[in-house]
Amino acid sequence: MNFSGESNPPSSIIGYGWDPATGNYTVTHYDRDTKQTTYQVGIGAFTAGSTDDGGSGNTEQWSGTIMTNAGSYNIELFVDQPTLLYGNAIPASTFPPPGTAAKYPHAYVLITF
Repeated sequence: MNFSGESNPPSSIIGYGWDPATGNYTVTHYDRDTKQTTYQVGIGAFTAGSTDDGGSGNTEQWSGTIMTNAGSYNIELFVDQPTLLYGNAIPASTFPPPGTAAKYPHAYVLITF
């Protein structure tokens, strides 16, 4: 995803995965250290001795405008079943009551800036 109109990275990312068997949503917070999200900045966005975005200016300090110019970078979110924890599809029923419609999982991802 790329949000070119935003100047700051997201402050919160939450996913809701629906389980057709129970009708419940499982909430996933994209803030755990499990590689669910990648803020694709790259080392080229950093400069040694920079004072950008609060950098100290010391030669050992590497900083850039990755927090105040976030619209220039991409965010990759994992939306697979192990991450969003949505359930499996339930096929249409051929047993009584016949004709019961199939139920398919879905997910919502909410991104807050």
